[in-house]
Amino acid sequence: MLLRLLLLVAGLLLLLTAGPCCWRLLLLLPGCTHFIIGRDMAGCKSSLSAEDFYGPYEAQDFARDQAPELGMETVPSLNLVYTEEEGYVTAEHAEARGLHVRKLSGTQFRAMLRGGEEIPEWFAFRSVVEVLRSAA
Repeated sequence: MLLRLLLLVAGLLLLLTAGPCCWRLLLLLPGCTHFIIGRDMAGCKSSLSAEDFYGPYEAQDFARDQAPELGMETVPSLNLVYTEEEGYVTAEHAEARGLHVRKLSGTQFRAMLRGGEEIPEWFAFRSVVEVLRSAA
């Protein structure tokens, strides 16, 4: 019980100082060998300035640096976007080449899903859309 309490307190302190990524690492520690970590996983914004507290890849960098001590391997997830010219590429590649990125927000997707609208295949597999609609 004391160990769990100490882990909770340590996790809360880490959350305040180094972001949500740390908290997730601690929670997954028992028995976890790999940690898939996305872009901006530590994303949280200031309520005053709306500025991000952390850079988009800081969580990946932190997790990679801590992985050996925790006995865990990190697997960074790339920030993929869909472009008209080349299909799926990293956001950095699209920006560097001035490609036209197709976007659909989560809010737009949910509205289209509820409204029975056609979801673009570049955004979601048709089979996934069918399952989501049948579960609603």
